[in-house]
Amino acid sequence: MVAWSLDALSASAAVAEIILVAGEHTLDQANALLASGHWPKLRAVVPGGLLRQDSVRLGMQAANPDIPLLAIHDAARPLITTSDIDRCIQQAAETGAAILGSPVADTLKQTDAGRAITATIPRDGVWAAQTPQVFRRDLLTAAFDRAAEQGWTVTDDASMLELAGEAVVMVRSIAENFKITTQEDVQLASQILANRSGSDRLIARTGLGYDVHRFVAGRPLMLGGVAIPSEMGLDGHSDADVLLHAITDALLGSAALGDIGQHFPPGDDRWKNADSLIFLAQANAMLTGLGGYVVNVDATIVAEAPKIMPHAAAIRESIASALGLHINAVNVKATTNEGMGFIGRAEGMAALATVTSMAPSQ
Repeated sequence: MVAWSLDALSASAAVAEIILVAGEHTLDQANALLASGHWPKLRAVVPGGLLRQDSVRLGMQAANPDIPLLAIHDAARPLITTSDIDRCIQQAAETGAAILGSPVADTLKQTDAGRAITATIPRDGVWAAQTPQVFRRDLLTAAFDRAAEQGWTVTDDASMLELAGEAVVMVRSIAENFKITTQEDVQLASQILANRSGSDRLIARTGLGYDVHRFVAGRPLMLGGVAIPSEMGLDGHSDADVLLHAITDALLGSAALGDIGQHFPPGDDRWKNADSLIFLAQANAMLTGLGGYVVNVDATIVAEAPKIMPHAAAIRESIASALGLHINAVNVKATTNEGMGFIGRAEGMAALATVTSMAPSQ
């Protein structure tokens, strides 16, 4: 969703730079997007704060102080179009503050604690607020200062301007710009974006991944982004996470995007001792950039030792988090090689993975 939003924002001539504010649990994925170099206007990744307004202020502080207008956009609305961004920025340039939104079409009902209807709310002049929300920097800074003095807590930035007595103009969104909250919303958004780009409909595709690393002393054993207690680690240029390497290869294969060695060459110093979750996040960003998304991951680790299954839940959670999936969409298994071959001699470890994704057929 962040990648889709970055595409739309980057395409706007009115946007000079982008600051990505991310929660602590998504910083690795956010930094992977920055490191990819795919969005030259993406200048920095900033850790977020406790409240939304804290996160916005941290982003403001990281932005170029010479830029007079600040646009705030939620990545939960990845269907934003460059046209709607431009119109909102233009309105804010004229009036000082503007937000994107749409008139409410449904009849609104107010209920009591038991959900019994107590009133029908007239919908004339009622709008659903969206993002981006664009403000003159001085107005937004003053509103933040006032909010800190008064102890205001708001759910969107326009509310803070309103409390500070500033007029905010509503700009009607032309394109679909709904907020994504469920996996079903992701699938619908993917199809809409594929249709916008002229791609064929999304179809189910499966990729296969395989990786192997030898054991070595003096390194931690990383599997699926989780540190596993072990006397031996795995040898490799990055952190040698054999499981994530297999899954990344499978993801790339599902969308015909090549293999992990093409995108993250083992001779590149950028990936020396790198966290392999970065590889998985960047591969996922490539897929989402096509309008696709991962549906399911199934992986098998092959090793004589250590025992893997006691850590399977943590590994599944790590992979699911990196891909934005529910944990039930990620399966991890482990088996031995029955004492045969280099794995049976405990010289190394292998992993196999399949990834099913929805991706354009062309």
